[in-house]
Amino acid sequence: MKKLLTIFSILAAFMLTSSCQKELPDDIKNVTVNKGGQGNQSETPTPTPTPTPTSVLQLNKYELSFMAAEGNDSFTITSNTSWTIESDQTWCMVSISSGSDNTTVTVNVTENTSTSSRSATITVKAGDLSKTIAVTQVGAKVVLQLSKTSMSFNSSNGSDSFTVTSNTSWTIESDKGWCMVSSSSGSNDATVTVNVTENTSTSSRTATITVKAGDILLTIAVMQVDESARMFTVNGVSFKMIRVEGGTFTMGGTSEQGSDALNNEKPTHRVTLSTYYIGETEVTQELWKAVISSNPSYFKGDQRPVEEVSWDACLVFIRMLNSLTGTKFRLPTEAEWEFAARGGNKSRGYKYAGSNAISNVAWYWENSNSQTHEVATKSPNELGLYDMSGNVWEWCQDWYGTYSSNSQTNPTGPASGYAPVNRGGCWSSSTNNCRVSNRSGESDPYSIGLRLAL
Repeated sequence: MKKLLTIFSILAAFMLTSSCQKELPDDIKNVTVNKGGQGNQSETPTPTPTPTPTSVLQLNKYELSFMAAEGNDSFTITSNTSWTIESDQTWCMVSISSGSDNTTVTVNVTENTSTSSRSATITVKAGDLSKTIAVTQVGAKVVLQLSKTSMSFNSSNGSDSFTVTSNTSWTIESDKGWCMVSSSSGSNDATVTVNVTENTSTSSRTATITVKAGDILLTIAVMQVDESARMFTVNGVSFKMIRVEGGTFTMGGTSEQGSDALNNEKPTHRVTLSTYYIGETEVTQELWKAVISSNPSYFKGDQRPVEEVSWDACLVFIRMLNSLTGTKFRLPTEAEWEFAARGGNKSRGYKYAGSNAISNVAWYWENSNSQTHEVATKSPNELGLYDMSGNVWEWCQDWYGTYSSNSQTNPTGPASGYAPVNRGGCWSSSTNNCRVSNRSGESDPYSIGLRLAL
């Protein structure tokens, strides 16, 4: 009985299922059952768009620094697209104006001739991106040079000029009212005129001209003599002639010379001289070369006295000097030389030129170290003359001869002789030869120089 009931239940279920099978609507067909037992409506997927690449712009440097001289440097652009580049200053130039992807760019700068620093900006653009590089270039070193370091004037009104060489602006001033400059400021190269008023005093006077550019300061020493001296300049070399007022003196081996006086210094005699000028120093090698290009001196040095020059060579030098200056220089007479060495009308009766202590006024064998020395490094005599004792012998105009006891006025010595007179002693001389009355007649120019007269 149980078996029949089971068969019957199966048949009934089969018939029920068959009768219920019909075509389902489309919207029902597409209903699916998820694992959770609930239905979801299926959607058609939308395609994903390809992303646009992001622009890249990078520089390996953002600052460039240069010295004043022209120069170059480079930087690298890293990019995935095209770019442009420009500089905002013409002195700062880039090697290309545009490009793409990764590139090395060279930057060139011209020389900065000004003394101020300068700056530029380099701009690189790629799309909406922009990068900049700051460029700086330091200024040139300040240059300031003057064509002269000293200027000399006679006592009368006068003018002279000098050149300023500079790469920047400068100022100029004089510290004395009698010394005036033609301009108080300027820039770059210029010529400046200096004017001086007449010196009516009885002494020389000095001024200082100061030129400034940036931190540099240079000076020119200005000297104006009084009527007791005259200044001369030849080919840039200046020298001073000292006025010797005329007077009368006793020439020869006078009492202060004592037993050192030699026979050729006697008899003493009275000599009267007119006013003349004589060189403050012996002729230097610098002055000799300014007139005659060669330098015969054994001991070389611009401010040392010229030596190893014959009497005839000195006369040639003087003729050339007169042609250059329009003046009538000459050698001093023997009487003029001795009067000046003794101190002229200001004489104090010294044995040597300016002192009884020879080391104070002369380079001679005991202190010279066997050589000449620069002029005017010992003390001067009463007239302000240097080295009339020692350093080098000095030629005179006269031929060597014997003395007479007769009084004389402006004597010029014998008309002829075997050798010209030379005076004063030299670096290798004994004390005796450096006395103001000592005299020698020597034709060999060894250790002989000269002093000018006018």
